[in-house]
Amino acid sequence: MSTALDANGKLTLIFFRARPATELTYTVQASSDLVTWTDLATNPGTVGQNVTVTDSPPAGASTRFLKLKITPP
Repeated sequence: MSTALDANGKLTLIFFRARPATELTYTVQASSDLVTWTDLATNPGTVGQNVTVTDSPPAGASTRFLKLKITPP
């Protein structure tokens, strides 16, 4: 798993999705304060491939964090 900035300067999270949604739920979340988290994507991408999720920060957000939450269905 890694993070990067895309061509537009937006934060992205890149990870390998190893399991289907029937086995695990992958949720990418974003926050500006590490307290309140918003879901960006649930079960994105294709099993067996790298997945890239790009943040859509609210206007005026200067600090952003992304995390990958993996849970059983």
